[in-house]
Amino acid sequence: MVAAGLAIGSAFVRLPYYALGAGSVRPTGELISVDGGGLYPPTAGVAFPTVSVSGRVTVWGLLAAWFDDETDVVKEEVVLQGRTPAQSQEYNYRQMDDAKTVAMKVALAELGQAEGTGAQVIELVPDSPAAAVLRPGDVVIEVAGTPVSSSTELVNQITSRLPGDAVELRVARLVEGAVDREVTETVTATLAESEEKPGSAFFGVRVQTYFEVTFPHEVIIDSGQVGGPSAGLAFTLGVLDSLTPGELTGGEPVAATGTMGPDGTVGAIGGLPHKVDAVRRTDADLFLVPDTQSPAELDEARRRAGDDLEIVTVHDLDEAVAAILAHGGQAPGPLASASS
Repeated sequence: MVAAGLAIGSAFVRLPYYALGAGSVRPTGELISVDGGGLYPPTAGVAFPTVSVSGRVTVWGLLAAWFDDETDVVKEEVVLQGRTPAQSQEYNYRQMDDAKTVAMKVALAELGQAEGTGAQVIELVPDSPAAAVLRPGDVVIEVAGTPVSSSTELVNQITSRLPGDAVELRVARLVEGAVDREVTETVTATLAESEEKPGSAFFGVRVQTYFEVTFPHEVIIDSGQVGGPSAGLAFTLGVLDSLTPGELTGGEPVAATGTMGPDGTVGAIGGLPHKVDAVRRTDADLFLVPDTQSPAELDEARRRAGDDLEIVTVHDLDEAVAAILAHGGQAPGPLASASS
């Protein structure tokens, strides 16, 4: 009787472990719309896979996951990283929002409808040199008289200097919630020394490329309840496909995963093996993944993919488009009419 009670109790007791497995695969063409503009929805386009996250698991759920080759069991802190479940969810939604914004603007830049014109302040480290002179929303447009058009250029300017160097920045300020390049201020910061890399300069700011968009319609990406940044590459390709005539993938389903940087570079993601498992269950036979994944991850991904799913690593947006074209896709046509 006692044993039976313990067994029943085990079915309900939650443990500090999470189970990770294959999630859904979502076509981006179904999620992209344009407010008042031309749109060419693909019949089959680029989709992004997700990872299923289940936690906290019960004892029985833990045992079942351990005996499932396609499921990983990890400690709770690996997933939450010091956050509460609610905080983790909110953090992942913010990452997705950032990823959608970057994807949309990189795609428009590729189509000649957006241009990087500075590095916008997203977050400041308290008591850092940057926090003394900058505010969230500021756009750095010059460093020591040299124009800055992207976050990468600002980072390069800072990292090329030494602790103790004084750096002059020209900054465009927010006016009524919008960046006004006519309202600028010149500020000077003295760089500190990095605690993580002694001898290297520390500024204390997180930035992203500020794009000036000329496309006259709002591009909307509906990501639903999916969080995280790893759909950035797929959304960028999806916007390119949806705004131009023809079929970027040649009418065949293609899957992609990877973060998207403002300069078009593709960044590493988590859960690659589980995403391969998800894509394997679809009709896609091409899966684009970041070339910055570890060799062990890529080996495991190809093992799981088998002979029916080709894994192609890409470094940036240009390589991703080239891989799709080599697979039978069509180059993006002219931009949808801005006046339609």
